[in-house]
Formats: sequence, C-alpha cells, structure tokens
Amino acid sequence: MAVAPMTRAQIVAYSAVSDDVVRRIYDLGLLQAVEVVEKTEPESELHEMSDDLLQKIAELDGKLREVHHALAILDEHDEAGRELIENFVTLKQRVSRQTVTSVREQFDFLEVSQQIGELEEQLKHLEEQQGWLHDDRDLLETLAPLPFPLKDLRSTRWVSAVVGRLRKENQAALEAELATCEEDVFWEQITIQGQFVYLFILSYPSGCFSSSQSTSGIMADASEQERTEILKLLERHGFDTLDLSAFSEKIPEELQRIEQQRAELQTQIDELTRKLRDQVQYKERFHIIEEYLANEIDRYKDLQNFAASKQVYFIEGWMKQRDKLALEQGLGEFQEAIEVFYVDPDEDDETIPVILENPSYLQPFELITRMFGMPKYNEPDPTPFLAPFFALFFGLCLTDAGYGLMLSLFMVWLMRKYVFDAGTVQLARLLYYGGLATILCGALTGGWFGNILDSLPNALSFVTAVKNSLVIINPMEEPIVFLIIALILGYIQVCYGIFLKMQHRMRRGDATGALLDEGLWMVFINSLFFWGIISASGIGDLLIGQGLVLLCQFLALISGGARVWLHDRENPNVVVRVLSGLYSLYDIVGIFSDVLSYSRLLALGLATGVIAMIVDMLALMTSGVPGIGFIIGIVIFCFGHVFNLIINTLGAFIHSGRLQFVEFFSKFFQAGGKRYKPFKFESRYFEITD
Repeated sequence: MAVAPMTRAQIVAYSAVSDDVVRRIYDLGLLQAVEVVEKTEPESELHEMSDDLLQKIAELDGKLREVHHALAILDEHDEAGRELIENFVTLKQRVSRQTVTSVREQFDFLEVSQQIGELEEQLKHLEEQQGWLHDDRDLLETLAPLPFPLKDLRSTRWVSAVVGRLRKENQAALEAELATCEEDVFWEQITIQGQFVYLFILSYPSGCFSSSQSTSGIMADASEQERTEILKLLERHGFDTLDLSAFSEKIPEELQRIEQQRAELQTQIDELTRKLRDQVQYKERFHIIEEYLANEIDRYKDLQNFAASKQVYFIEGWMKQRDKLALEQGLGEFQEAIEVFYVDPDEDDETIPVILENPSYLQPFELITRMFGMPKYNEPDPTPFLAPFFALFFGLCLTDAGYGLMLSLFMVWLMRKYVFDAGTVQLARLLYYGGLATILCGALTGGWFGNILDSLPNALSFVTAVKNSLVIINPMEEPIVFLIIALILGYIQVCYGIFLKMQHRMRRGDATGALLDEGLWMVFINSLFFWGIISASGIGDLLIGQGLVLLCQFLALISGGARVWLHDRENPNVVVRVLSGLYSLYDIVGIFSDVLSYSRLLALGLATGVIAMIVDMLALMTSGVPGIGFIIGIVIFCFGHVFNLIINTLGAFIHSGRLQFVEFFSKFFQAGGKRYKPFKFESRYFEITD
C-alpha cells in the first residue's frame, strides 16, 4: 500500500537486433522511456537518426488525419447513434488480438478513406446545389404576382426593366424621387414580405437625367453614364436589384422546373447517403487503425529519447524493481546481443515516475489521489489513509439507505453491461463503495427513501419496526448530536493527517524534528481538545474530572511552551525565536477552522433527507386523488427520488473529496509527482482479448 519502488534500467543492444529489442520492450510495456544522457556518437549521426524519426512521425500523422476525417464522416452518417452514457464516458468494445492483427495487415484504410471522402464531397456539392434551388424557389414564390415570362425582363434598345427590393421605410422617398421622372419611369409594387417591399421598375429615354442625354435608351443601349445615374438613384434608397437572368419562363413553369430538379438532386443525395451509411461498417476497423497509428506516433516519439551508433543501440527508462525478472525473461532470446544494467535512484530525484500499488479494494480510491495529484516518489501514498474517511463522509452526506442501495446496484449493472476504461471502472467501483457506506449510514439514521416506510399499512408494520430498531441517531430530531459527531470525525482526520506527517519524517530519519514539531503540536491541540470536552460534558465537576482537567492544562502548558521555544530552534536570535514560536501557536485557529469545515456533513445529510421527505409527502398527497392520482404519485416518487439521488450524489462526491484535498492532505501531502507512462500500446476504444 505505497508508491512502488523504482529502478532505472539501461539496455545496450547490438544494432543488428535493436529493432527487435525495441519492439519487444514495447510489447512488454514495463519501461517508461527517458532520454539517454550519455550519447557517445557524433552529433551529426544522432541528428540523422532524429530526422528519420521525425519523417516517420510526420508520415504517420498524415495518415492519422485521414483516418480522423473518415471517422468524422462516418459518425455523421451512423444511424445507430450514440448511447446516452457515451456522452459522459468512452465505452470500450471487446475485440480479439487476431482481429486487430488482421485489420492492421489487410484493411486498406487509405483507399477506403479516399472513397468516403469522395462520396462526402459529392454529397456536399449536391446539397449545395439543392440549397441554391431552395433559394431560387423562395425568390420566385415571392415574385409570383409577375404575370409575364421572366425573359421579358431583359433590357432592350428602348426600355429597361428592373426587379428588386428595398426596406418599407425607404419606399416613399424612392417613389417621390421617381415621380419627378414620371414620364420616363414606371414602377409597380409586386408584394410585401417582412420588412421589404418588392418593386418592378421600367425606364425609357427622356431628358430627365441630363439635358444632353441621347434618346436611344436609358439602361440597355443607353450610355453608361445614364445607366450609372439611374442605378445610383436606386442605390441611394437602398434598392437591391435582383438577378433573374437564370430564369426565362413564367414563374409557375420555373417553379415546376425547380421542383423537378430538386427531386432529381434528392434522389442522388439519398443514393450517396445510402452509400456512406454502407461505409459505417468500417467504423470499427478505422478505430483499430486510429489506435495503431496514434500508438506508433507515440512510440516513435519515445524512440527519440534513445541513442544509437553504427554498432550499438542505447535504451534507458524507469521500471518497477519487481519487474526486473519479467524484463530479463522477456528479452531472454536476445541475451547474447544485449546487456542490461540497473541503477537505483536517489529518493529525492523528482524525475522518478510514480506508480501507486494498492490492494484491489483500495484501488478505486486512487482516483481521489490522482484528482489532487500524484505523490512524489519520496512521499507516502495517501490512498489507504483517505479511503475509510471518504467512504464514511460520502455515506453521511447521503444518509439514505434506499439511495445507497440504488447507487450500488446501478454501478454493478453498469460494470456488467459495458466495458469501460480503467479510470471509469475505478469511478464506478468508488461510487459502489459509496453506496455501501450510504446503506450503513442510512440504516443507522433511519433514512429509507425519506420516511416512506413510516407510511406503510399496518400489515407491513414489522418493516417499520425493523427499520426503527436499527436507528442510532435521527439527524432530523437531533441535529446538534449529528453535528458533534461530524466535528469529532473531522478532528480525528485532521489529527491523523498530522500524525502521518510525523510518521513520514521519522521514516525519513528525522525522528527528532518530527517529535519536536508534529509531536508537540499534537500534544498541545489534544490537551486543549480534551480539556474542552471534559469541561463541557460535566465530568469536570467530579474529582476524577478535575484531575483530568489539571493534567490537560499541564500538558497544554508544557507542550505549548516547548513549541514556543523549539519551533524556530535553529535561529540563534532568542527574541526572534520566541516571537516566531508564539506566532506558531496561532495555527490552532487553522486547526479549528478545518474541523468546522466538517459541519458540511450535517448540512448535506439534512438536505438529502428533507428533499426525500418532501418527495414522499407530495407523492402521498397526489396518490389520494381519484382516478389517475396513484399513477401520478408513483411518477412523482420515482422521478423525485432519482433526481434527489443524482444531485446529492454529486454533492457527496465533491464535498467528501474537498475535505480530503483541503483539510486532510494539507497536513502531510504535497503532491507534485509524475505519473508513470510505460512505453507500450494503449487502447482507448477496445479491450483486446487473447
């Protein structure tokens, strides 16, 4: 139940077998590659090796992008969709190693990816055309009042036709200016749609715009100056000319043509969509290739840490000490061509990666440790120390045995139905343990889906009697007692954290410092604590109580005085030393502040119970309504309790974790370690079986 002892392995192999050795090390997955410090060959040769690796990485990265593009298209056309739970976690599929090997060797993913890309490109082009037709249809439907073929809107030598739109508030000003040219311009309102007015405007030659104007026309065959002037007139009022050059027939005929084209396009779109959906069958194979390429990229990146010469290859990395035999056996066939050395590290080396080793029943609680940060190599693993506290606090936050039963059963069902990654499995197991703790705490506090068991009919009164016989404390009736219990548990955990720091310092050889710092501090705060408990409980009025009070006062005085004198014991200045020691006593405020934080256990426990009781009350009230009242009551009961369970499970997890991170870890744990990342294949989507 600690951080696994590590060693630094150094492997030297002849270049002739280096590729096979590296591949075997990768398959064994026992080594975290680190950069080889001593590179004896010239820099030019090492750079040449690095350039080759970078070229391979770039090539693999290009292939991986192709796979990602194909998968994005297949996801879009996958009719099966995603299960609800996949919005929160990544599910894994079980696949045989033989299948994985077969896909890697036989599946031409680049060709299939190219086919998928071409189909998607064709589909997007057709959808774009369909969008244009949709816009054309909307435009023509707006211009439906026009009775003549749209080819008649073409400008001629003598007349020019314009169709466009402008905002309603600009219509009056435009028409007023056009009215000054009423013998030269004719306009008619086609329709009004939203904030826009659609107008049909005809213009023909006159002297309206210029005294020197030609009478040969205004728009089509008129001079460019005349054409520009009338367009400027329209534009000044925000007139937007519509391009109808693509249409020639009457609007009903054009609409019929558009609908026919849209139907033909839709047929082609449906066919391409069907072909893309047929390609979804390759989705699993693409995921296999995706993982293979991603792992190969990581492998080549790790290879950059190694060094090579013409004769030998240098490999170096961290591994667990107990894996030495497994490494040597795995490389046994190369024993004539390699040499393995081991270097025991300095415990204070911050580059040493950390592996947590705990019994299976404690491994779910490693999730809490990793959320805060991995311990340093020379630090204790806090997982076994936080586990009982986290589970107990989680149960006290929910305090409903029915909720605990639901939570544990749901986690069991999830783990049996789905295949998750290791982190999600740990979370599910952690919530399972939290559910068991909630069953215990709920039974002792009388919470079973609120107080619904108190409303059972007389025929089931024995159930209520059994429930009541298990109750030790009812938080609703005795909140102060429950608060005291929560604070005592908090005080125990805070003191335990100080003790763990003292123990760790003693194991590191600093027994004197541990006793003079944490030891005296624990005596001081415990003396004050028991002094207060004895005085408040009434025992202090008894003779034995008075003796205990005197003992606590004596210990507090001695330990406090010793702390004042010894806290800054290396400081030669006596005045500064004493002042520093006096100031250190102020830390007692922090201790009591930390203990008060555990009052949240009361608040969360009461919140869960009160909401559950309200749900029960509403369900019972509505169930008495004639007709469908019973059904409504069942719905309220089920939905209300599920909602309460979800919300308060989240709260229990967050606040129980917060008590570990802030109040407990701050006493002995710093974190900052680096997580062990072995040089091996990692699968995100699959659980590979033999």
